[in-house]
Amino acid sequence: MVVLLNAQYPILMKYIQLSLLLLLVFSCSLSKKSTITLTYPSKNPISMQQGSAKIDPVGFEKEAAPLAIDSFQIEGATLRIYYTSTTALENFELVGSPNIAKSFPPIRACKILASPKPSNKASKNNDQQLELGILAFDIKPLANKMIAESPIYLQIEGIAEKILFVYPK
Repeated sequence: MVVLLNAQYPILMKYIQLSLLLLLVFSCSLSKKSTITLTYPSKNPISMQQGSAKIDPVGFEKEAAPLAIDSFQIEGATLRIYYTSTTALENFELVGSPNIAKSFPPIRACKILASPKPSNKASKNNDQQLELGILAFDIKPLANKMIAESPIYLQIEGIAEKILFVYPK
C-alpha cells in the first residue's frame, strides 16, 4: 500500500495544484455585475447645474423631481448631487421644510424640485434615455441657526442617510 501511495502522490499533487490555480483564476475574474459597475456611467454627465436652496412651506408640499440620486458630496456649504433621470430637467431647487425635528442636531426634511425642459417633438425618441447630471446647491439657507459651527441634519428625499451640515465659519 505504501508503494501505491508513493506512485500516486505526484498525480494527486498535480490535481490539487490545478484545482487551486483554477480557483484563483475564477475568483479574480470580473463578474458581469462588476463589469457593469465599472463601465457606469456610459454617457458623460452634463455640466454641473447650479440650483437654489430655500425654506419654503408651499414648495415643500409639491411633488419631488423624478430623479434618482446616485451619490452626493458635501464640501463646506456646497452640496453636490449626482443623479440620473429619464426626463430632461431644469430650474432645480432644494426646498426644506420649515418644521424641524427637535433633536440634537435637529433634522430638516428636504426635497429636490425641478421643471421639465421643453423638448423638440422631432428629436423625441420612443425609448427613454437616462439623463446624467450634477447639481450644486449652496445649503446655507437650510441651516437651523446662522451661527458658525451650528449643526443640522438634512434628510433629502431620495437619499437614504441623513447629511450632517455644519454651518461654516
